[in-house]
Amino acid sequence: MKDLRGGDLQVDLQFSDRSMRKLNAVVWYLNGRREKVRLSHGKKVDTQGRFVFELNAEEAWRDFTFLSLDVTVESDAKPTSVEATLCVRPDRETVWSANEQFAHTHNTL
Repeated sequence: MKDLRGGDLQVDLQFSDRSMRKLNAVVWYLNGRREKVRLSHGKKVDTQGRFVFELNAEEAWRDFTFLSLDVTVESDAKPTSVEATLCVRPDRETVWSANEQFAHTHNTL
């Protein structure tokens, strides 16, 4: 079983709708704690539908074990799919080998 300490991880989300500008997500940890993530990009930023963020690395949170990620989009957004990749932060690559990651595609948002 992988060591999924949140302080070592980042999430990379790629939406099929390249115009996606807002993201609301909840990161769940094995101990029942959760963290809300809200990201938005202005119209001048060409994100191509990609959002990348690190999980909480603050001392009180960094050793929490990642459990899941819930992603929601704006109610008026076009139907889209999202590929979610959980990977080791670049500054923590010694935790896993540099090429290891978990990816999952969800097709009904």
